[in-house]
Amino acid sequence: MISFEGKVALVVGSTSGIGEATVRAFARRGAKVVVSGRRERLGQDVVRAIEDVGGTGLFVHVDVRDAASIEAMIDQVMEHFGQLDCAFNAAGIERYGALAELSVEDLDNVLATNLRGLSLCMKYEIPAMLAGGGGAIVNASSQGGNAVGVPTNSPYTAAKAGVVGITRTIALEGSPHIRVNAVAAANIRSDMARGAWKSFNVSEDELVKHSPVGRLGEPEDVANAVLFLCSEEASFITGTTLCVDGGWVVQPNL
Repeated sequence: MISFEGKVALVVGSTSGIGEATVRAFARRGAKVVVSGRRERLGQDVVRAIEDVGGTGLFVHVDVRDAASIEAMIDQVMEHFGQLDCAFNAAGIERYGALAELSVEDLDNVLATNLRGLSLCMKYEIPAMLAGGGGAIVNASSQGGNAVGVPTNSPYTAAKAGVVGITRTIALEGSPHIRVNAVAAANIRSDMARGAWKSFNVSEDELVKHSPVGRLGEPEDVANAVLFLCSEEASFITGTTLCVDGGWVVQPNL
């Protein structure tokens, strides 16, 4: 079994959904975890749940649209735990509508959160990891952006395509001490995904019909992929994007 005993893991955007599932998974495998996001009450609830089962957690408020907030988050992690070994940058939002109809504010907000914010997280995570000899970073991309386009969701798909590109580049900049990979998920049952499915007027039953593995994914499926990429078992993997979609994008459209 993969173990993170003695490690400190930060999950940015972990008050719900995939991020929450991942920070809980890190805690179950022995890591001291940092729950971060904008929703303090939810974040503190996650920390309490982790501590109730014997884990160690810390909530740190962060707004990834603000560089000073990210820098302060990393400073707080280092002051509290003295090290940072793993990070999963999962904060993200979506806004739906044709590009010509989206407000400039919505466009800027999605790009600032999903791509600029993720880039800034790595900017401050890397020096903290190097201070301890190295580490592993995983970034949240999506099959929307990595493999397919998604009409009415252009800023999100653009940002997620950018995540793939910057992951490759920072993997080179971070080598050999820091490995950087991404996960590209699709058809994962989360609140954000359900909002997208509703916007596209597609039901979960319809999605299952087009899933080669015969089911939709759960946040824990993505969490398992993140933990693998952060583990020593993946020590020869960097600069790649791991697809977690049940085979959705490889099937022919007949």
